Amino acid sequence: MLNSASNPLSFSLISDYFPPEKRATANSIIQAGNYVGVGVSSLSIMLISKFGWRASYMVMGATGLFFSLMTLLGIKEPERGRFMD
Repeated sequence: MLNSASNPLSFSLISDYFPPEKRATANSIIQAGNYVGVGVSSLSIMLISKFGWRASYMVMGATGLFFSLMTLLGIKEPERGRFMD
């Protein structure tokens, strides 16, 4: 469900940030994030079994807030249509 909303947005941003010859690599890195996320989510199972579900939610929530803040600080609105084909 989340990918159906975020994938078109990420593809649009990639086309604004990267020239056509670099887009395949950028798209590959973005899509690899989906699989890395699934792999990292298995850490939550270990956290739950060791510390309980509340601690797991706190760790995952803090991690999400950290990456959200880094995204807000690191990504600026691109110039639209800069790399028009």
